[in-house]
Amino acid sequence: FEQTKVPLMHEQNSGESKTTLQSGRATSKQVVPYFAFLSVAWQDDSLKEAMLNGGIRELHHADIEHFTILGIYREQTVIAYGTR
Repeated sequence: FEQTKVPLMHEQNSGESKTTLQSGRATSKQVVPYFAFLSVAWQDDSLKEAMLNGGIRELHHADIEHFTILGIYREQTVIAYGTR
């Protein structure tokens, strides 16, 4: 398996302390058999959905996480950080 987490967007200097930031997550999942044209995906991993899930109104920064098992099963998670 493979799991990575990287910045989706760089921090905006809004003067907010990292301890006061809220977070929200949105994850999509996908099954990709050996024939990629038959893949099936579900759920929403948009930045907007992550902000809604965390109740965030003003975005500070965001990260993206990828999780893969043998290239067949994939999850992608967007994590939004900001203030309510």
